Amino acid sequence: MESRGIKHVHVYCVDNILVKMADPVFIGFCMAKGARCGAKILTEMTPLEISNDKTFIVYTYDDKSQDHQAQEEQLAHHVAKKKIPYVGENLETIKPSSPNGIKMEKFVFDVFHFASAKKEKGSGDNQKDADEENGIVCEISPLVSYAGEGLEDLVKEKSFVSPLYLEQGPSDEKPVVRQGERS
Repeated sequence: MESRGIKHVHVYCVDNILVKMADPVFIGFCMAKGARCGAKILTEMTPLEISNDKTFIVYTYDDKSQDHQAQEEQLAHHVAKKKIPYVGENLETIKPSSPNGIKMEKFVFDVFHFASAKKEKGSGDNQKDADEENGIVCEISPLVSYAGEGLEDLVKEKSFVSPLYLEQGPSDEKPVVRQGERS
């Protein structure tokens, strides 16, 4: 990468729907602070709090006190019930329909800004279930809008049928709204 002039890489969890790809504010902040690695995290006052106050800090391993390092050892294990495939008597792979094992996880994932893109139907996420039942699909090209900016004139007082794709038009033309199949 160095020989190709690549100085920065953005890595993220593919299942995280809240990720802003190549987030210029966050990457610029990390660059300005000289951070070799950065991760957005949230500090919550209660387990149910949703926070997004846009306050940025850099915290590196160099900043950790011995007390913080000792506290990491005290992180609680999360018990995850898993459907673990296994090899049957005839050497076939068996994929169980219900959990048949547990996985002891010790992560700090509770502090990361995250929303799963893989919520199963019937999981209790009523909005996701309703969206799937109603066939609501909308994809907005990052060439049209990175964070929702500039969409008002495109959609104001208009009705759409899903699936819906907002794409950049040829050259510098204004964005194109496509309904139905993706181009």
